[in-house]
Amino acid sequence: MPTVDKNQRRAGWPWLLRHWKAWEMEEQEKAKAEGLEWDSLVPPFGHGPYWVIPLYSGPELVEEGIAMRNCMPDLTDDCVAGDVRLFSVRGRSTGRRVACIGILRNHDAHSWQVFDVKGFANSPVGGAAWPRWVATWPNPTADGCGLIEQQGRTVTSPQA
Repeated sequence: MPTVDKNQRRAGWPWLLRHWKAWEMEEQEKAKAEGLEWDSLVPPFGHGPYWVIPLYSGPELVEEGIAMRNCMPDLTDDCVAGDVRLFSVRGRSTGRRVACIGILRNHDAHSWQVFDVKGFANSPVGGAAWPRWVATWPNPTADGCGLIEQQGRTVTSPQA
């Protein structure tokens, strides 16, 4: 259980109870997702001011979903089935979460496409440089070469 600081004690019992219940729910969600793991098609890598970190397990999706206020945990079964892979984008210097990227296996089973790039609470990821940045991150292939051109465009993967 997390520790309570002076300001949190001053906030009163209703605040403490609300946060304790949220913490307890998070722990229950992580426990339900325990043991659900998969391989990533792309290793962690840095690009410009960002780190792109693959998420490998159900508990990681729960943690990311809570931190970013999104529904990533709802995609756990798709990740286990090998149809979706999700990534956390974080500031290289701060480690602060700035976005999530999802890639989806196409029906041909040999290619993937970016299906979602979202910021905190599913907000659009802004800045003129962002689409260019997504365009240069590695394609999820066995050799890690190639590019995903942009959201919605497909890339070829040698994996079945």
